[in-house]
Amino acid sequence: MRYLHDEGFSWIEAPSIYRRNKWVRYEKQADGKITTTEIDSLTARYEVREVFSQPFGHTGLMQTQVVDRETGEVMARAGKANFDGGKAKWFLGAWGSSYCPSAMHSSEDFRAFYHLAKDTLRSGQKQGR
Repeated sequence: MRYLHDEGFSWIEAPSIYRRNKWVRYEKQADGKITTTEIDSLTARYEVREVFSQPFGHTGLMQTQVVDRETGEVMARAGKANFDGGKAKWFLGAWGSSYCPSAMHSSEDFRAFYHLAKDTLRSGQKQGR
């Protein structure tokens, strides 16, 4: 829902949590309320894919891609990894980060990852996409 509330999207489509093989369109109304409509298939041209994997026991990897569904082109991709330290986490914790990353108070790299869809699609609109 952050895409509707924070990123400025007017609608998004996602798999239904109630019916297998169905989709739901979430649309932000002028009064700020979100309406939901069940649809049979995706209609959006662009897709944001977010995939989590754990390539190693103590490492989590989140990858995000923005894909043009008409052409199959991956327009942008970004990722972030989280290492919990494994057996050394108690030692590393003493010198670890003193804050939790957020889109407001973080590095430019994290901001680029967090806002990938918004930034990619806005730049695409400027180019006539």
